[in-house]
Amino acid sequence: MERAINADSFWTYPNGTLKNKLEIKDADALDQKEQELIKNKLLNVNLDHFSKEDFLCLHKYLFEDLYDFAGLIRDENIVINNVMMCQKDVVDLCLHDLFKLLGEVKIKNEEDLYNFLAYYYSELSIIAPFRDGNDITIKTFLELYAKSLGYHFSFEKINKDALQEALIYAFYHDTNKLISLFKQR
Repeated sequence: MERAINADSFWTYPNGTLKNKLEIKDADALDQKEQELIKNKLLNVNLDHFSKEDFLCLHKYLFEDLYDFAGLIRDENIVINNVMMCQKDVVDLCLHDLFKLLGEVKIKNEEDLYNFLAYYYSELSIIAPFRDGNDITIKTFLELYAKSLGYHFSFEKINKDALQEALIYAFYHDTNKLISLFKQR
């Protein structure tokens, strides 16, 4: 699992492993425990509303057993895959604007859905609102949103490397590769 990097993070042990409620100091062991906990939580997750607050609550629900930062907007700058994510001071504002747009979006067909998912996935990914756990939270939120509109959409069958490459293009305002991947799934 690709973790965010911050050399002087309040949220990590000296070896770089995320501080956690179980005091696991080995990164691989923490990854394994996190995957186990999240897998079980995903079986019971459901959303009726899709606001910024619901998004934050989803992250809290998924990660509250492990991290004190669960459900909180990150308070430090991070780098993921050698890409600097949105600056910490504007994360909340960016989320506010993005979720305001969510309330205005009209999805009439699958084409609209794929365009929406590509835009939202890329925007939420570059905002990276949480210290960790962004990807699973974003994917789960978008899958549930699509389901609420009567569409079945899952990131599960999308090739992770192809998704990562398409996401890099989307960071530069070209979501065509993401849209294509979403159609192929």
